Amino acid sequence: MKGKLRETGIDVVDGVPWGTHFCQFYQTKEDLLDILVPYFKEGLENNEFCIWVTSEPLKEEEAKEAMRGAVPHFDKYLKKGQIEVVPHSESYLKDGLFDQEEVLNAWIDKLERGLARGHDGMRVTGNISWLEKRDWKDFTEYEEKINGTIDKYKMIAMCSYPLERCGPTELIEVMENHRFALVRREGQWDTVHNAEGVRREEALRESEERLRTGLEAAIQTVALIVEMKSAYMADHQRRVTDLASAIAKEMHLSGDEIDGIRMAGSIHDIGKIGVPGEILNKPVRLANMEFELIKTHPAIGYNILKEIKFPWPVAKIVLQHHERIDG
Repeated sequence: MKGKLRETGIDVVDGVPWGTHFCQFYQTKEDLLDILVPYFKEGLENNEFCIWVTSEPLKEEEAKEAMRGAVPHFDKYLKKGQIEVVPHSESYLKDGLFDQEEVLNAWIDKLERGLARGHDGMRVTGNISWLEKRDWKDFTEYEEKINGTIDKYKMIAMCSYPLERCGPTELIEVMENHRFALVRREGQWDTVHNAEGVRREEALRESEERLRTGLEAAIQTVALIVEMKSAYMADHQRRVTDLASAIAKEMHLSGDEIDGIRMAGSIHDIGKIGVPGEILNKPVRLANMEFELIKTHPAIGYNILKEIKFPWPVAKIVLQHHERIDG
């Protein structure tokens, strides 16, 4: 829905139109508050109906208390019903079950109620930490429906996904159903845009180039999420990529071979997404069992990438990147 852009309140996100659906990957309660408090402060100050659906690790009262610290007279907004802070059990679930059609209809009903009371539109957020594996397929379909219809409504929606609960497949599915994602790198928030948007921008180029661009964007998104798990890994993959590419140039390899090395270097540690963050960030010597788990990341990376049809042997490079020269 076109029209005046709405300010998000988030420093790294400019104004967005109604109908924007984006997400946040978070690791801590503080990550949630860092984004959601200014997001809703901006909405309240701009006459929007606001709905905050909470889940662990952030409870309703903690969210309200954080808003009281940032928004003067916050309780007046609560009392007049301009903002609702509710647990996921009262929004996404009915009798413990997720019904995508019922949830979608409930959002539209709330929007109509807000518009009838004179609000400009509605901004919402939901924390997805409650989601069980059995509901992932239904929830992905629900997100896809929202993404396909939200631009018809005066609504802005942001979904918060716990990073530790998302594997590579889930990360890509989440990105496909949101315009962009907020991720934290080296303590700073940044945006990563949907690979489909990249493909649209490349629509006039030849199909092979469009597919390569879309594939690279999706993989780079996953690589960026991997780096978020560890302070050590931040920039590590990029440094390896730069060094490997420079060596390849000195060896006078072809441009295509250098592109392949660049791609493999940028995601060579993608398998670390399967290693718990507390092990990757452990400040003391690892136990033998922990070190053995770390050593599985090349095989994990290979299994993630082996079915993707790269124009280079990327999966094989990832599998072998810790092998010694003698094998």
